[in-house]
Amino acid sequence: MDKESLGPIIESFYRKVGIERKNGVKTKEQYMPRAAIMCALVGHFTYVTISSYFDTDHYAVVYARKKHESNMLYWKGYHEMYVLAQRAIKNYNVDCVISDFDEYLVSMGIENRDDILDMIRSRVPRSLSSVG
Repeated sequence: MDKESLGPIIESFYRKVGIERKNGVKTKEQYMPRAAIMCALVGHFTYVTISSYFDTDHYAVVYARKKHESNMLYWKGYHEMYVLAQRAIKNYNVDCVISDFDEYLVSMGIENRDDILDMIRSRVPRSLSSVG
């Protein structure tokens, strides 16, 4: 994934969980989603890239990763938050694939693109509201 996709993924995640992202604020309301999305983004982006979006140093991501397993087991609500973060990434990837496919259909001169794209969208599980 490229750096430009980081912002839309994070902002989509925060909209879905209904929390306004506030950099530098150290409350439980802010820490849980921040830790969850940071951990979900590891493997897709570098620690430095992730931390720069949160106006912190890369050690914040290192710390979130260090606490991740414990948080998954013992911090009520963290597991669900992490699943939502993973889904935000997946949904972004699906949107990119659909967009690329739409461009391909245009290049092929296919006129009923909307029907084809709607069929694809209907077959891809997209609900960020259900956890499981």
